[in-house]
Amino acid sequence: MAASPHLEPEMDLIPRALLCLGLALPSIALATPCQEFEPATARLEGKLERQTHPGPPNFESVENGDEARTGFYLVLAEPACVKGNDYETDMGAEQDVRLVQLVLDEAGYKKLEPHLGQQVTLAGHLFSAETAFHYAPLLMQDVQWLEDQPTASADCEALAAKANDAVGFHPPWWGTVKGEGRLHFHSAPDKACTIPGLFIIPGDGVTIYAAENSWMQVMYINAKGEDFSGWVEENRLDAAASRSEGDDQPEPAASGQPEDVTTFADRYANCEHFLGEEPYDAERAKELAQAVEELCTGIDAQLDALRQRYKDDASVTQALAGYEKVE
Repeated sequence: MAASPHLEPEMDLIPRALLCLGLALPSIALATPCQEFEPATARLEGKLERQTHPGPPNFESVENGDEARTGFYLVLAEPACVKGNDYETDMGAEQDVRLVQLVLDEAGYKKLEPHLGQQVTLAGHLFSAETAFHYAPLLMQDVQWLEDQPTASADCEALAAKANDAVGFHPPWWGTVKGEGRLHFHSAPDKACTIPGLFIIPGDGVTIYAAENSWMQVMYINAKGEDFSGWVEENRLDAAASRSEGDDQPEPAASGQPEDVTTFADRYANCEHFLGEEPYDAERAKELAQAVEELCTGIDAQLDALRQRYKDDASVTQALAGYEKVE
């Protein structure tokens, strides 16, 4: 699987409804340097607080029945100043942004919980609010308490070459992004190997090609039909939840698709199975040849026909993206 030869700006890559947060005001010059949005690492100081905000269905009032959404926030003593880039708009101090929402996993909450109510210094990647689940105009993910030891720099090229030997899924599998915040693509299975400007968001579907430790190699196709490939953290995909008992792989990419697509997926899987099986005697060799003839003949033409038939269906296009020609 070849990596995408180009990256698009984040605003074009992932179509999404942005909250109207008034972040387009020009920033003013400050005596202290401004922070930078991701992929740069920012450093912020403030008071760590637990806050609860209203969630679905109306995002208006917990008292009136909306779901309570509780999380950790950093309350800044001074307003945030963040320099814009190709993907984010300048955030100036005159906007008086003093609340930063922290995007944490379970381990992150446990690590920071003893410091609630205290002044802390945190490092991480900043991005601006995008959905109704973002309760502050500024968010920080990949959060580190600065008393933690910094991660050593990684040789991403060497890690990528080694990862090419990862066990692949044949045929490829399917997953959906879960959790909160952006899920960044990486050139290799290591947090230090982030691909700037390339991310997917909760609800996006991906084709999964391989697994390596706690990472998965995936491909995402955007609304324009362009594909983007890389490594993402496995714990942000719901593929693991779809694994059957005793099976270490998620469900096939074509699951839940039209009947002719799932029929093709089953035929393709059986074709690859018999193509990869070694005969142990002459009789078995004959059986394998017959099975391959029945299952594999014409399968490339079937794949081409399905891609043409469903060329305007993004879900089917994504599901068929990982299938390669057999004949």
